Amino acid sequence: MNKAEQVIYDKLLGYFPTANICVSIQHHQIQLSINQEKMSCWKDEWEDKEAIIVSRLKSLLGQNKRIHGRSCIIKLLDKKTAEPFLNHHHILGFAKSYYKLGLFKKDELIAVATFSKGRKMNRLSDNKKSFELIRFCNASGTTVVGGLSKLLKHFITLTDAGDIMTYIDKDQSEGKAFLKLGFKLMSESEPIEFQVHKNSQRRASKNTINVQDDFHFVKNSGNLKLVYTPHHAKV
Repeated sequence: MNKAEQVIYDKLLGYFPTANICVSIQHHQIQLSINQEKMSCWKDEWEDKEAIIVSRLKSLLGQNKRIHGRSCIIKLLDKKTAEPFLNHHHILGFAKSYYKLGLFKKDELIAVATFSKGRKMNRLSDNKKSFELIRFCNASGTTVVGGLSKLLKHFITLTDAGDIMTYIDKDQSEGKAFLKLGFKLMSESEPIEFQVHKNSQRRASKNTINVQDDFHFVKNSGNLKLVYTPHHAKV
């Protein structure tokens, strides 16, 4: 274990003192294994989003605070409410969206899902549209049991969606939670190439013009495209 791996290992040991922890850094990417639950992240993600990564690991291990979705209420959110929540609790932060839904436990916002406008798709009948689930996350340190399912059902009722698609970063997840809800794998994208600065370890788009001597070219693992079709939708 090198020095950088040891630093991360020691941090994780503070969060998971009795766990079997493995840390490996390859091509600027951190491979984490906690009691055989695995997750990958980039060095800049670890620096900027450590609390979110730890929360996701705790969720995989069943160590987060658990709240039942049936005890929560759903409200439509505005950007001023959704944006800071996602920036604080989602590893990719806020992204532009049309619909924003929140789960509240009493007056506390504990989960957010955002969606695109509807789009016509050849796979659907003329009166149905497809929507994209752009972001979903719980508050860090919290797992809302049945939360995503409740939000999806509400959104389908709200929009009469023909289907809902979403993208899963293969570095972050295998999409098991979505597949369990009834999403189906539609396609897998090729890995995306981008640049990592040799000193800062921060990523930049492949299309960004940089002095190549200062950057390495690396690839992620690509994305899964998943689609959920409600039972009432005619396809």
